[in-house]
Amino acid sequence: MKIMSRIMLFCLVLFAAPIHASVVLYQDLSQFLAAAGPGTTETYEGYAPPGGFAVLSDSTVGSITYSDNAYAVDPAFDGGGYNWGTGAVLLLSNPAPFTPILTFAPTKAFGALFGTVNDFQQDITVTIDGQSFLLSTGPFANWTFYGFISDTPFSTFSISAANSALPILDNVFVGQASVAVPEPASLAMLGLGLLGIAIRRRQAR
Repeated sequence: MKIMSRIMLFCLVLFAAPIHASVVLYQDLSQFLAAAGPGTTETYEGYAPPGGFAVLSDSTVGSITYSDNAYAVDPAFDGGGYNWGTGAVLLLSNPAPFTPILTFAPTKAFGALFGTVNDFQQDITVTIDGQSFLLSTGPFANWTFYGFISDTPFSTFSISAANSALPILDNVFVGQASVAVPEPASLAMLGLGLLGIAIRRRQAR
């Protein structure tokens, strides 16, 4: 029985380490949508007045809750400076120390068109499910698509950029709500626990 106890101890140590989620980055919209399955897409139409903008900060609009510095902007605002050819857009201003965060029901898929108001490409850092990705947008009025699919549900998306950049998003896709399932480590430890109970009952006979 000492051998069995040692085996169980070894297995517990082996599976005690946290299992980190794996997030896959997509840059092709059609491939992402095929892998993501059903979901909802936020286009930001109808929030801002013609030629103006609407503050979304600290509020829930549709299925998404926005933190500080979030705005729905009409394409005619600022003399057409937000006309990307897709209608209204989401402006995320991130002056330090603020990092815009979007919160939603747990899902395994998130994607959007990414851009910047700058005339040059902008480096941005996107964090999904605790994993960060250093990405680049195109210059003004040029969209770049990025999509993320995780093997475990997540509920937050954050974006940051150097020099108080002004990231722009549109057609934000949030996958269908997903129910968390036990991680492999949790299942393994549960199995070992049941095995230990069985061994003790056998010894007691």
